[in-house]
Amino acid sequence: MTVIEGKRDQLVGKIQERYGYEKDQAEKEVSDWGA
Repeated sequence: MTVIEGKRDQLVGKIQERYGYEKDQAEKEVSDWGA
């Protein structure tokens, strides 16, 4: 999957809000999901 440029930060923010993750953890989740 290709993450649309500029939307990755928004996705990380949504994951942080939804799951209460720290930024590092949310970024890892996005990276794992997109791999």
